[in-house]
Amino acid sequence: MTRFVSVLGESAPYSFGDAVLAGWASDGGMLWPETIPRVSPATLHAWRALSYPALAAAILKLFISADDSDFTHAEVDALCAGAFGRFGSADVVELSTPLPTSVTGDRSVRVAELWHGPTLAFKDLGMAILGRVLSHLLRRRGRRLTLLVGTSGDTGSSAIEAVRGLPNLSIFVLYPLQGYASITPVQERQMTAVAEIESNVHVFGVEGSSDDLDVPMEACFADKQFKARHNLGSVNSVNVVRLIVQTVHYFYAYLRAAPPGATAAVEFAVPCGAAGHLSAGLLALEMGLPARLVAATNSNDALHRLLSSGELRPGAAVRRTVSPSMDIQVPYNCWRLLYAAAGADARAVRRWQADFRSGRLALPESVR
Repeated sequence: MTRFVSVLGESAPYSFGDAVLAGWASDGGMLWPETIPRVSPATLHAWRALSYPALAAAILKLFISADDSDFTHAEVDALCAGAFGRFGSADVVELSTPLPTSVTGDRSVRVAELWHGPTLAFKDLGMAILGRVLSHLLRRRGRRLTLLVGTSGDTGSSAIEAVRGLPNLSIFVLYPLQGYASITPVQERQMTAVAEIESNVHVFGVEGSSDDLDVPMEACFADKQFKARHNLGSVNSVNVVRLIVQTVHYFYAYLRAAPPGATAAVEFAVPCGAAGHLSAGLLALEMGLPARLVAATNSNDALHRLLSSGELRPGAAVRRTVSPSMDIQVPYNCWRLLYAAAGADARAVRRWQADFRSGRLALPESVR
């Protein structure tokens, strides 16, 4: 059975179901698989015949044992099979034809279209399954859950669409008001319009940036008594289901972009804000996907600075751009990246996190 451990190393391991409900670990750290299942070349080849929902189920079952008390493998199949009914494409994810060589040179470049979900955000791919997993889990355990979500643009509406009207679930979304960030009127109304008609949806505008609203959210999750009393959970990229399910489109795109028997790695250019999408790509590589990752940032380039110089400092002003979901100066999934890069050395991650909070994180060159 795969268990999930905190990257800070000061909480007990979690089962799959407990990890889904917890969001953050009890020590305030992000969760990562204790052991990562490896996908053999033969399995990867066999996956070429699978539809997107079937591939999602196959990958999710790698992290859920056959005798799990919360999910049977048949239930995982059913949850994934019904998750994408509201998508605008029967394929769920589509790949463009190769872009003209006059633009790309001698490289074959394709666009993975991740925008066919109900809110047009790539996060619909993970949220569609996560909402169903949470609902099933809460019903099985006879529990309620209060989801606390911060969004810089599209996570909020995607999370709302995934859980609206579901029993045993309430969702509270914090977003930066217009004037404090580049959230668009459409993104705002995607959230507030649903909150007006669904009793389990609550939306609050914040006078500050996306990084600003993360501060009270982290405090809520760090207060163990408060978190337990209000049954807090998360569907941000913190949640391990989001992490696992977002590996699916990497595998799916690879299997459609690389010819059978290809040995050269496919390269994925990944737009990055909080680095959740990039962390999922790293997990896919750790599972055996023969690919490379390129972290693409806008002028909020904290992740670029970390990867290129090994340094990260708190307090940098968030710059408003035309890509508000990437307007983040604290890419909090970096702790997952560093945990993997350091060979699962939780003590080192704790030290780096303390350094960051005290003013400057500087990585050893070997880890960078």
